Amino acid sequence: MMNRYIALILLIVVFILPLHAQETIPEIGSDTETGIGVVSDEFAPEEMELVIPTILLEVEEEKLALIEAPLPGDEERTLATLILPLPDAPELKVSPLEVDTPGFIDLSSIISSPAVSEDEEQEGKDFYSTGLIGGGSGSRILGDITLYKLGKSPRFQIQFFHGGVGAFVGHDAGEGFSINHEKLSGSIELENETNFSETDIKYDELSLGLQGNPDYSSMTLREFFFDTQFKSYLWDSFGLKGGILFDSVDQWLSGATPPRFSGMTLAPEAAVFYENDIVDLELEASYKWDSIGITNNSSSHLHGISGHLKAEMELSGGIDIIGDAGIFWEPGALPLYPLLLTLQGEPSGTLFFYSSLEMVAEQPSMVKLWRLYPWLKPETLTGGALDISPLTGWRGVVHGRFIPFSFVTLNGEVSYKYYDNGFIPLVTDGDGLSPLSRGEINALFSEVSLDFILPYSLGVSAGWRGQLIFDGDPFEPTHRINGELSWLPGEMYGASLSGKLDIYGMKQPVFTTQWVPEVGFSGYISITNGIQLMVEGEDLLSPLLGSGRLVWDNYEDTGFALTFKLGISL
Repeated sequence: MMNRYIALILLIVVFILPLHAQETIPEIGSDTETGIGVVSDEFAPEEMELVIPTILLEVEEEKLALIEAPLPGDEERTLATLILPLPDAPELKVSPLEVDTPGFIDLSSIISSPAVSEDEEQEGKDFYSTGLIGGGSGSRILGDITLYKLGKSPRFQIQFFHGGVGAFVGHDAGEGFSINHEKLSGSIELENETNFSETDIKYDELSLGLQGNPDYSSMTLREFFFDTQFKSYLWDSFGLKGGILFDSVDQWLSGATPPRFSGMTLAPEAAVFYENDIVDLELEASYKWDSIGITNNSSSHLHGISGHLKAEMELSGGIDIIGDAGIFWEPGALPLYPLLLTLQGEPSGTLFFYSSLEMVAEQPSMVKLWRLYPWLKPETLTGGALDISPLTGWRGVVHGRFIPFSFVTLNGEVSYKYYDNGFIPLVTDGDGLSPLSRGEINALFSEVSLDFILPYSLGVSAGWRGQLIFDGDPFEPTHRINGELSWLPGEMYGASLSGKLDIYGMKQPVFTTQWVPEVGFSGYISITNGIQLMVEGEDLLSPLLGSGRLVWDNYEDTGFALTFKLGISL
């Protein structure tokens, strides 16, 4: 208990100091509404434009660079999908740190949207397409086709993705060590001088083999997602905004009598806003309905009504302060009062900061929990209904980035979270899924990374993340050490070598440290403008383990793999 108060006091003190020192770090988003004591925060700029180099970019399958606005709860995420990394932080005031989610073995490969030059826009070239096909060891196969319409309104994007791994290393096809992922998504933007609207729709299906489970062969998550938002200026500085979100996920097992679970979210919202050169104000009202269905055809429903007053003010010296004071009320319960205070800035081109302190009051959602842990089920260890009372607690983060020289970047972060009733995953049950419990989570994390740009187009990065105080989820590593060596002389060719080691010193024997690091490489060569050949090697040292590398309880990762890809951008 004493550790909790010490950590909270330290965060408050560090939060206030940057206001006097006028130092800055890149902007970091808030935690998702899961209350699960495991993943880092999501980071994003206030606005992102679709202008990216024409070369096809690759991201390691297990890592995510998520995008989220400074205030939490604005966006929903798709199942097992990688988001394209943002440009360098000095340009966007963000920290594109990678978020690693245990339990997700991502197959999506990222293809960049084309850069649109002014000459091309003048010529009326608005339509673009990118494609990727590939295959490799373990019966790997993938295909990704994306069509874009950029330039003037309307703008849209349509994507179809399919990826699969038929057999993990050391196992044969049909043993249940497999993955299959399919996604169809689209978005459209409409705008004129005073109005803007955006609509996203996605169908996403992920199937994971249950790796030798005697009763069930596989688990499938199927999601349907719809979100539409609008913003309209009634006068120069005053207007209305709003939207509606619908997200539905079904989970079932393949077997003689398959259990089935479901989660559903419906969330309309509306707001009035006022903007000028000094301050932006927003008064928002929202309603959120969540449903959780379990095996015996019973279901639980949650109704939450929220109101928020948000303000953002630009101070002198390149510093912004953001506040969000709200009320959350669930019928039959006392109201709760969430609060968020954020301080961020960029007083110079070499120093950035972001700090945030939040009092949490959130409605739980199985949809979001399943995105982090596809093997979860909304039941307790005894098979009873899961406690779905609101999540309450505190969380905070202080992040800094310093660029002492043009070739050196230093990142540092301290984050703390305390939940009275967070979600804690347990070891898998007899059906191969992991039940949940609710309990206290008290965790203090620290993270440091160092990036060097060396001669001859070489780059070196190294980082460490560790838990200084731990009480909660047993599947988060106590320490994570990672590094990368890259050689990127230009758009024509390049290569990288990376490594990672997770240490579970505080979690044994629930999760045993595997002391063989996870090492991989990637390389590409451009045959001609818009056509690129790529090769990837994953977990090259895993054969030394003697058994599979664990990613969640007793579930194994894919292991050693070689994949060859052809990318096309037109």
